[in-house]
Amino acid sequence: MKASIKSKRQRVFILFSTFTLGGLMVLSSCAPLYLPNSIYVPMVEEQGDINATASVGNNGYNLQAGIALTDYLLVMGGLAGANNGKSGEEETNHSFWEFGLGYYTELDQNIRFNILAGYGWGNTLALQDPYADPSALTYQVSGEYSRVFLQPAICLVKKDFELSFISRFSYVDFPTIASGCGLQNITADNMMFMEPVVNIIVGWRNVKFYAQTGFSLPYDNNKAFQHQAFIIASGALINLKLKKN
Repeated sequence: MKASIKSKRQRVFILFSTFTLGGLMVLSSCAPLYLPNSIYVPMVEEQGDINATASVGNNGYNLQAGIALTDYLLVMGGLAGANNGKSGEEETNHSFWEFGLGYYTELDQNIRFNILAGYGWGNTLALQDPYADPSALTYQVSGEYSRVFLQPAICLVKKDFELSFISRFSYVDFPTIASGCGLQNITADNMMFMEPVVNIIVGWRNVKFYAQTGFSLPYDNNKAFQHQAFIIASGALINLKLKKN
């Protein structure tokens, strides 16, 4: 029996590692303005539970947390950012904040459902040299944006393994997009995105590791800004319990 459990954990670890390494091999779009952050999946069970995550991915870093206000309602908040200035061909500076309100419940002993709705805002400055000259980053794209999202999720939960399927539906609005060598070209655009991802979580009750992979799919490719087509992240999460009043 113990050998079977050990073998199962080894398979889980291999699967987890495959997701993480696969994420590191994915390349992002050229000079993207919209960099979707990792999708937060609340793993709370009852009032007073706190769930916090920290991860890195192809969009930069992600810090997210949520707390269960009641046995059915929760609030969450998050911060994401990137400062990728080491490449001679591309540079990206990005920051994003979000908050949301959610509902969660157990459908079965090992199946959980939750849905989040929220709002976020951020800004991106992307520089790219069209001639790949490391000494001259000439082309710039800059924009501030807001995002409204709705995010349902189904989670399969075992003692040392959790698997989640999430689809985030995002409305992204850029009221101002500046582009060109002197940021003199001004435009605006908005777009709906469907962002399905898979989460794999392994670890102990209070400390776990996770990998997330998925896509950011626009409803129309005719848009005025580039976006990052993949959502890849891996990191750690902690679960804490507070006593009820």
